[in-house]
Amino acid sequence: MEIQLSDHFTYKKLIKFVLPSIVMMIFTSIYGVVDGLFVSNFAGKTAFARGSKVTGTMPNNGSVKKTITKKADKISIAQGYHDGSGYVSIDEVEQEKLIADNIRSGITILGVTGSMSGTEDVTAQSRSVVPSTVEQTVTPEEGFNYLSSVTVAAIPYTESENAAGGITVTIGG
Repeated sequence: MEIQLSDHFTYKKLIKFVLPSIVMMIFTSIYGVVDGLFVSNFAGKTAFARGSKVTGTMPNNGSVKKTITKKADKISIAQGYHDGSGYVSIDEVEQEKLIADNIRSGITILGVTGSMSGTEDVTAQSRSVVPSTVEQTVTPEEGFNYLSSVTVAAIPYTESENAAGGITVTIGG
């Protein structure tokens, strides 16, 4: 169908005349938005957006791999594009410490359930001490971890009648 400017225009003819231009404008607009927002945002990449040449500023971080070495570690995620192959993991030395024997029974840390009863490698000692007039500190002897009991001997105490008709008290002697 050929359209002459001298022809009488109906709405139908007008739409047929301008439709290809409208479709092309919509396509070009969508292309510019997609190119400007997604393709050219990488640092150093150029594209055309809204009729202007623009250079991207989003850094390409590629694959980012970080390691947690302490309980309170926080890993910052840098702004920019990531290729999806990065990861954050617990340091291998710290992973080796996460074993059942190092965790109290009934406690689970990062999927490891503990088996330690709390009495492993414990050597108890029972001690007896004699009271004295000075302060005493009672601790386990070499080769023992803790005191299971401490027995303090009784202070010797005796009472006896004296010549004056009273009672003589002897303590410690």
